[in-house]
Amino acid sequence: MRNVTIVVDVLNGFCKQGNLASPRCDAAIPRIRDVIEARRQAGDQLIFLADTHDPDDREFEVFPVHCVRGTTESEVVPELQWSPSSSHCCRAPP
Repeated sequence: MRNVTIVVDVLNGFCKQGNLASPRCDAAIPRIRDVIEARRQAGDQLIFLADTHDPDDREFEVFPVHCVRGTTESEVVPELQWSPSSSHCCRAPP
């Protein structure tokens, strides 16, 4: 049975650009990339989860608009682009 590594919300909207982007998140990308590469070489299945919202999401009543579906903010950062054998799941809060 293969191990699974789940990468959660390492998105442009939290790391690169947008209302919730943080230089601290961006600074962590090289370390995250190293872990992902090690897990990929170990044969793990990689799953990338992405916080994704519709433009009228009620969450925007509390938090600034971020990671709107179809925008570059909702995409995984380029440094972590996944391979064809990886899975990518967009999720919206309940």
